[in-house]
Amino acid sequence: MNKAITIRVVEPLGPMWMKTVMTWIVNTGLLLVLTGCASITYEAPKSFDLTGRWNLVVDASDPAPDVDKIWDTEQQASVEGRRSDPAASAIFIEQDFPVVKSSFIEIAQDENFIGLQYEDTPYVDLKWGIQVRDGWYLEVGWIGQALIISKTREAIQGVEKLSLTESGDRLEIKVEVTANREKFSLKRVYDKEK
Repeated sequence: MNKAITIRVVEPLGPMWMKTVMTWIVNTGLLLVLTGCASITYEAPKSFDLTGRWNLVVDASDPAPDVDKIWDTEQQASVEGRRSDPAASAIFIEQDFPVVKSSFIEIAQDENFIGLQYEDTPYVDLKWGIQVRDGWYLEVGWIGQALIISKTREAIQGVEKLSLTESGDRLEIKVEVTANREKFSLKRVYDKEK
């Protein structure tokens, strides 16, 4: 008497699912670190208006990242087999996060959106809330008196935290970016043009 044995092969959810989960975990972690674990809301505080032109205060700001140095570091990591995802290159940090090199920002804000134009970049409108734009998963909202712009795409995650000083004439932007397991953080300071 022969008995049939049935073998079921169950495939794991695969690397794409795991990559998505890991991206979400890392991005959430970045957001929590920058915001002090508070929750994000999608209504702009009445007293917080960023509308206007903001000019970089060089002495109070961190220098822009050295893209050539980043490229050299990534090339060395690739040669040594330590670089796992070429699409997550940090050399695009200036393109993906233009605030890191911009000498000015033009901002328009109302109750539904914020419009940003950095030096040498096109104007972009961002609505409050969660959205997908140009391959980026974005969350734009407020934690207390700070505007949070959280961006995620594949193995690149970043958070920009914009806050005004008490006078309302100085804008501080803290940027945290993780790309290809490399972490970058810097602060840029802008004064409102009168």
